Amino acid sequence: RIKNLLPLEICAASDKVFHRGRRAQHNFRLDDLGKIVTEEISRNLTTREMMRTLAKEVNKKYPGHIATEEDWLFNNAGGAMGSMWILHGSISEYLIIFGTPIGTDGHTG
Repeated sequence: RIKNLLPLEICAASDKVFHRGRRAQHNFRLDDLGKIVTEEISRNLTTREMMRTLAKEVNKKYPGHIATEEDWLFNNAGGAMGSMWILHGSISEYLIIFGTPIGTDGHTG
């Protein structure tokens, strides 16, 4: 009987740890990211240059949290098919550059 309760206890403990101080676990601020994106769009770079520069600028603002080396993954989830570069991923947030040559609809997470 105790064996059956152990996974439940582990989940409950993990849930408490995750939700305790949850705001403090977020690395990124939307207004900071918005400023960086707006500045890069206004520079009229090529798409590729803009993505690379975005990663570098976000890394300057949040050092150590961004994967600056391009590593594109293909994704097909919830009606959205495209490729993405995962700049940051953690249990509480993620930051990606997502692109697709076709229209998308649906839910992606």
